[in-house]
Amino acid sequence: MRSPFLFLNRTTVTKNLDPRALVEALGDAFEEHSGRSERTSAGLDFPIWGGSLSCSRLGMTPSIPAYSLKLEGKLPGGNPAISGLIHLYDRSSGQLLPQSESSYLSAVSSALSAALATDLMAAPTARNLAVVGTGT
Repeated sequence: MRSPFLFLNRTTVTKNLDPRALVEALGDAFEEHSGRSERTSAGLDFPIWGGSLSCSRLGMTPSIPAYSLKLEGKLPGGNPAISGLIHLYDRSSGQLLPQSESSYLSAVSSALSAALATDLMAAPTARNLAVVGTGT
């Protein structure tokens, strides 16, 4: 009998994900998202034990037959301070597909988004870059 879902831990994701291979797909997704009139990325935060439980980052785009939802606990005094899961669902059936630990994917996503934005917005003659607030 097949397991009802697949869990991808940080080690598995780190070993099998090449962030450089995602740059073009991320750029395409941003372009597709910016052309839509509706917005789907609103989230909810609930206060818990000096931190929050965040249900956020509903990810959906017409070209991908799945959608994702990220659920994270944010506890400033914890180690790690943010810990959670990304759930991937089949768009037509609603079936849960892989779940993944969220911190590495979130860090890669933030870094790639910043790099892509820098590349797109920088003057062609720019030769210097200042990085402020790099997060984790």
